[in-house]
Amino acid sequence: MNRVVYVFVIFLCVSCSTKDQDAQNTSVSIPVFASIDQSVKTQITGFLTDYFALNKTLIEDNLDAAKVASASFATTANSFNIEKLSPEQLDFYLVQSSNLKDGLKNLGDSKDIEAARAELATISEAMYAMVKAFHPNDSPLYYQYCPMARDNKGANWLSATKEVVNPYMGQMMLACGRTQETIE
Repeated sequence: MNRVVYVFVIFLCVSCSTKDQDAQNTSVSIPVFASIDQSVKTQITGFLTDYFALNKTLIEDNLDAAKVASASFATTANSFNIEKLSPEQLDFYLVQSSNLKDGLKNLGDSKDIEAARAELATISEAMYAMVKAFHPNDSPLYYQYCPMARDNKGANWLSATKEVVNPYMGQMMLACGRTQETIE
């Protein structure tokens, strides 16, 4: 029996590190804004704080805490002051903000941890786009990928650490995935 479990774990680890990346959302064009008001960067840094808190709850397999973190993140997102955004930045922000808020609402309404994790993909893509466009981070961020997330459709997430700690698989397969990009 132990041998069967061992073979299964090896299979999952190999699958997680070698699967095709076709499921990734790479069709979105993300601008990189050159002139960004510091207050905008500060607000998006606040988004990152809430985002990482949400990820932590999913890593811990804690649906109730994920719902609380999602509500807190939604409050932060709803208080974003758009006054310092240029017209081009505003257009981009409004699209990403809408995606972010939809994902947060749906996560908050999730009936189980897997449904919540599925919503993390929408939230993560919006956060990735905002980080790439507004570059609020002073230290590197890591854009990581798990091909087994969302029933093998794959999904990305942002991490403040290079070490893979997978919010889509939680405690079951914590180290499943790989870093796709380092965002300086």
